Amino acid sequence: MSARANAANSQAAISTMAITQDLTCLDASTNAKGQKTAAIVRKGQPAWWTFASPVVPLFQPSAYQGVVTTPDASQRLTLCLSAQPDVMAEAEALDEWGVQYAVENSEKLFSKKLTLEQVKDRYTPIVKKTEKYPPYLKIKVASDRNDRNSPSYWGKNKQKREAPDNWQRCSIQCHCRIVGFWFMGSTSFGISVQLSDAITDETESSCPF
Repeated sequence: MSARANAANSQAAISTMAITQDLTCLDASTNAKGQKTAAIVRKGQPAWWTFASPVVPLFQPSAYQGVVTTPDASQRLTLCLSAQPDVMAEAEALDEWGVQYAVENSEKLFSKKLTLEQVKDRYTPIVKKTEKYPPYLKIKVASDRNDRNSPSYWGKNKQKREAPDNWQRCSIQCHCRIVGFWFMGSTSFGISVQLSDAITDETESSCPF
């Protein structure tokens, strides 16, 4: 392997390690609606994740089959993203951290001891792998402009702009917050990653004639 390849691999390893470095989870809490969550922090502060490279939305942001499938909030939509290997490696590292943390702290999160296989059976990964599409990742985006967690959108000149009209014609540099674990009863859980800021490069439509 060449020195350049070794350097690239080392840099990738540093990048993926940085995603999970110093992450920990606060005690789980349940709100008035019975929705259980557990915040993830980094050194006691919000845990941020700036993607290593731009990503491309596969679809418009939407609720899965018209319904909200996780208890983040009713106005949080799912954004499916096609990403380069560096971002996918970061997301997979976060998934691996989530599973390992849950195994080591299962009594704290689930009030009982769970094995690695039991945790994996319950865990909903950020990285999705299907026969229909190449691997992609899912994050959340707040659709209500009045939501204090609504993302800020920026153009290539770093001036503020509105959210894209057609997400599938964009490449996006994402700055996200690793919000925490969500739980659906005792059968499933996962990590909520929410878009906070996005630099968008939107391709303009042109007449084909």
